[in-house]
Amino acid sequence: KGETVLVFAPHPDDETLGAGGLIYKSVQNGARVYIIMVTDGNKHGLRNKRYDETLAALSLLGVSQDHIIFLGYPDGKITETLDVKKQFTTLIDTYKPDYVVIPHESDTHADHRITGTLVREIMREKKQDTTVYSYLVHYPRFPRPTGFRPNHNLMPPARLVFGDKSWARLILSPKEEDIKNEAILQYKTQLVLQKFSLRELLMSFVRENELFAIE
Repeated sequence: KGETVLVFAPHPDDETLGAGGLIYKSVQNGARVYIIMVTDGNKHGLRNKRYDETLAALSLLGVSQDHIIFLGYPDGKITETLDVKKQFTTLIDTYKPDYVVIPHESDTHADHRITGTLVREIMREKKQDTTVYSYLVHYPRFPRPTGFRPNHNLMPPARLVFGDKSWARLILSPKEEDIKNEAILQYKTQLVLQKFSLRELLMSFVRENELFAIE
C-alpha cells in the first residue's frame, strides 16, 4: 500500500499478458501503478483501436487513464538511442518507483529486448533500492502448452531456468485469473484480425500464475 509500480510495455497488450495479475493485485493492495506504453502498436494501421483496447483492458485491471503514458514510438522500430533512454530516465525520475516491471532480456522480439535493456541499464546506473521484475512474452516454445488452459501453471522455459536470475511465481486467485482473461479479451484486434497463432499465444497467458525473473 502506498508504493509505486512502474510497468514498461513495448506494445499494447504486453502489460496485460506479462503482468496483468500483478497490476490488478497491486492496485487492489493500494499501490500506485503506472503503465508506460512504449510503441504505438501501429504495425497494421491500428494505432487508435489498440490504444482504445489498452484503456479498456487496464480499466478492468483498475488502472486509471491518467496513469497510462503513451510514448508513441513506431511499432517494430524502437532503437537503443540516447533520446529513448533519456525519456525512460525522466519517467523513472518522475514516478520514483519502488518496483519496475520490464520485458525479460531473453525475449526474442526486438522491441521487448531493447525496452528491457534500456530500463535495466538505467536502474543499474542509479543504484537505487528498487526491485526490478522481468516478464517473458516471446520465446521459442513458450508458453507450453499453448492455448487457453486456465487450470495450468505457467512455467519458465527450461533453457532459462539455470541462469543468473531466479524466477518468482505470482499465484492468481480464480477471480484474478478471470479478470486477467477479460482484460486480454479487450485486445480484439489481436484476437480477431490476426493469425491464429497470435490468438493462441495471447490466450496462453491465462494461467493460474504469472512468472517474473528477479533482476
